[in-house]
Formats: sequence, C-alpha cells, structure tokens
Amino acid sequence: MLISNNPKFIGNYWGTAHQYFNFGLQRVYGTDYNFETKKYDNQSLIDKRDNERKRFFEFHLALGGLLIYQKNYEALKTLFTYTQHQPPKYVLLPNNMTEIFTWFSSFKDEFGRGYYPIDLSYPFPGLDNLGNRRRVTFYICQYLTLLFLRQFKLPEHNTYDNFTRQPT
Repeated sequence: MLISNNPKFIGNYWGTAHQYFNFGLQRVYGTDYNFETKKYDNQSLIDKRDNERKRFFEFHLALGGLLIYQKNYEALKTLFTYTQHQPPKYVLLPNNMTEIFTWFSSFKDEFGRGYYPIDLSYPFPGLDNLGNRRRVTFYICQYLTLLFLRQFKLPEHNTYDNFTRQPT
C-alpha cells in the first residue's frame, strides 16, 4: 500500500516492468509447423508464454485501477507517458481500441476469465474485498475508460498508426 501511494515508486516499478515485459517475457515463436496437427512443435511453450504475458498485462491494468481507487493521479500520468522507445511505444498499455474493448469485456465478465475472481486476484487495500468484486471491477474499468480517452490524444508517428480505429 505504501508503494502504490508513492508516485516515484510506481514510476520506478513501471520502468522495471516495462523492461521485463519487453525483454524477459518476449513472445515465443514457432519453430516447425506441423500441417497435420496444425500446431507448432513448441506449441506448449508458445501457449505458456502467451498466458504469462496476458496475466502480467492484466496485473498492470489492475494496478491502474488501484491507482484510480487511491486517486493517485500523478502516478497515473507516469503510466500514461512512460516509454523507452522512439517513436513512443507503450508496451504495458493497450495499443488500440480493440484491445481496450477486449480487456473491458474480460473484466466485466466476472466468470469468463477462467481463473480466480478479480477481487481475489487483485485485492485493493481499504476494501474488505468480500462481496466487493464489483467495486474492484469498477475501478479497473474506469482505468480502461481513461485508456480509451487517451487513445484520442496519442500522436501518430507512423502512417500505419491508427489508435482510434473501430474495434474489430
């Protein structure tokens, strides 16, 4: 709780998480494709890494919801602007409207996630979390709504950048 109240700590953590997601949790690509089974030889590794990346990304969306719950807007600003790429690439934030709507529906569907309920996976300090699943979901969805609005302010550095295209 002390860390989530300190914007400097959040910024330091976000930088470390950014590096880890980029380099420690890189995607695993297929080696040899088997046309009979329609899978790669290393399909289990691919699926495992994709699941790890998804859970790591989900945690950071929950962290954004926690910061909204705590009204830590200075730390949120850090999350929205932190990048180590030129042109900017925000690896711990959704890249387009399709991703935002996919995550939004994932959090709103409390039983469709396939693992622990959201309030047990990401307990917020100050909430007893017993029967507060909707409040935790509410703050995470508020964060996703801010990410939705943020898409309209992102500068398009490349001709193929279109952050506000309709979700597919």
